[in-house]
Amino acid sequence: MKNPLKIKICGVKEGHIIDFINHYPIAFIGFIFVKNSPRYITPKAAQIISQSLAKNIKKVAVTANASAAECELIRRDFKPDLWQFHGQEDDLLIEHIRQQMPVIRALPLASKKDLSKLDELAQNSDYLLFDSKLEGQKIHGGTGQSFDWRLLDQLSLNSQWFLSGGLAIDNITAALKQTKAKMIDISSGLESKKGVKEQAKIKQFIEFLQESYELNYA
Repeated sequence: MKNPLKIKICGVKEGHIIDFINHYPIAFIGFIFVKNSPRYITPKAAQIISQSLAKNIKKVAVTANASAAECELIRRDFKPDLWQFHGQEDDLLIEHIRQQMPVIRALPLASKKDLSKLDELAQNSDYLLFDSKLEGQKIHGGTGQSFDWRLLDQLSLNSQWFLSGGLAIDNITAALKQTKAKMIDISSGLESKKGVKEQAKIKQFIEFLQESYELNYA
């Protein structure tokens, strides 16, 4: 029997990629509302292209240190199913969003000391997302680099969590073997160049995982 796995593809900007993804058992699609990201899309544009998204695929708003007013604009124009916070947001803002939809909190990791924030984030979220952390980077994520997966050894959490950070077809088997992750988040590993998703890479990645895992919707 195959182990279950849920896939989140993040940083989608193109309508034809949405149409392509609809043919596969993808659980979540993330739309990046961080203006300095090469994967940035406006809330209205994201709403337009996500209208064709299959109903069993959940759409995620991804922000980093957005203001309350910016979050309200995203919520109104995009109407996400989940919200992913990738910065150092105020707990009151997160709780306000969480009253409306499930929340994902990102925790960038470079060393064991970064895990000191784990319990605090878990208490104010529905999902956690472990990502790579680069020194000097103010807003983490989207680095295309993986972290030391051994940091997650003996992880004991009640929260569901995503593995992220530099995942691609050439390291996903090792990543899943080491971490026992049941949900993954992938972005740059499916791109032909930074910010541009490639259908062939998506197809290859998903079909590769289908050989060993049962891919499920959210």
